[in-house]
Amino acid sequence: MRFNRDGFPGDWHLQVVKIVGGNRDAASWISMTDADGTVQPGLSFFEIDERNMVARISDFWPEPYELPARRAHLVERY
Repeated sequence: MRFNRDGFPGDWHLQVVKIVGGNRDAASWISMTDADGTVQPGLSFFEIDERNMVARISDFWPEPYELPARRAHLVERY
């Protein structure tokens, strides 16, 4: 699967480690290998609305990075 080509150039590989869910919440743990071969975990928490659609995603990454300016309106930093 190729995703978000603009934000993450190069050859990335993702492996799902674990996915869990409940009625209105879900979480995923993935292992990412970036274009340089660095392996990093990624954690995502999902809020599900009354139509069973993802209403909000909160991602946690191990390394801070600068988001491309054109995507800044999509992110709230903690």
